[in-house]
Amino acid sequence: MTSPPTPDAGEAVAGAEVAGRRLDEVVAELAGVSRARAARWAEEGLVEVDARPRPKSHRLRGGERLASAILRPRLAGRFSAIIRVVVFA
Repeated sequence: MTSPPTPDAGEAVAGAEVAGRRLDEVVAELAGVSRARAARWAEEGLVEVDARPRPKSHRLRGGERLASAILRPRLAGRFSAIIRVVVFA
């Protein structure tokens, strides 16, 4: 049995709780910024879902890896009930 890869710093694994929610909504909540700012990041290609840039309206399924250099300092030492985050420093 192989376990899924552990997220790197600046990455988060979307939990099943976010299934059906928009990318900008989840990133805003995770990063503690406005939804408009999170939407801009997504539209500028600064947020990736499973290593691919996705539009702000992308609907998450749960289990995807969210990654962004912008999120790296915001994730340090943080755990969210909405997103399961593992950060290794």
